[in-house]
Amino acid sequence: VHVDAGFPPSACDQYSGQHRLCEVMDKVLFETRLEATAYKNSRGHVAVYAGSVQWPGAAVLAAKAAGLGAAGRVSLMADEKIIPLLGTQLVSTVIGNNEGSLPPGATALLVGCGWGQEPGRRDLLRKLISQQKPMVLDADALIVMDELEEDIQQYSSIPLVMTPHPGELAIISGNTVKYVLENFAATLMEVAQKFNAVVVGKSHVTCVVHPQKGCFWVDGMTPALGTAGSGDILAGLIGAELAADGDPLRAALYGVLSHVEAGKKISKGPAELLLESLKDGLLINGSDIIDA
Repeated sequence: VHVDAGFPPSACDQYSGQHRLCEVMDKVLFETRLEATAYKNSRGHVAVYAGSVQWPGAAVLAAKAAGLGAAGRVSLMADEKIIPLLGTQLVSTVIGNNEGSLPPGATALLVGCGWGQEPGRRDLLRKLISQQKPMVLDADALIVMDELEEDIQQYSSIPLVMTPHPGELAIISGNTVKYVLENFAATLMEVAQKFNAVVVGKSHVTCVVHPQKGCFWVDGMTPALGTAGSGDILAGLIGAELAADGDPLRAALYGVLSHVEAGKKISKGPAELLLESLKDGLLINGSDIIDA
């Protein structure tokens, strides 16, 4: 019996629409995309809704990471009781009460880092969704959105990025963590299509899913990213990029790649070291980051 020794083409069918995102390529240039005439009001303004009494550091990490991105302005909207603490940690960030209106000129929102699930979070998230601004939903915002599916779908044309880890992905998809881990890409695509969102799945590898353009995989991850606070920094990076030009896929890919590169420069330590690493070179030429 003569058998073709080649790889069976049928085995590749399941990978249609899959792309590998090369995290180290000569053509990935660490250079600014900003015009020489750019200034703070032309570069986008990201409003970060984050932090709680239990996790004030998450708000600091997210805001500082956003400040390293392309956005010209960062505002941090937090609970009144922790504002004095945050003010000692953030110098160039405007800090306000999250019970008020949006900061004037905000072009994108980042919601959920260290937010907790206190009463009122769901109502505040509903109010923020109704503002119809490009948005990144992270951490606790993903957990409290369980009754807001219709609200999100009502504004499905608004650029949206979700950044769940497997536990959060299980909650928003209605599956078990075991199922999510065994059907990672399929579950991410299901959520992406349901909410017309770009979904950044964070696990032992990272998978960025666009409901029409497919899955973009990053392998070669580093343990330096597997620390408390790392996800807050990633969300901040993505939020700043989304505020700059409103493109959710580019913002997600850009943020993930920058995050991975920063992690490779450190071997271990707290998430604060990622911020130091990011200062060495954050801005990537966004047109060159996809290797299909």
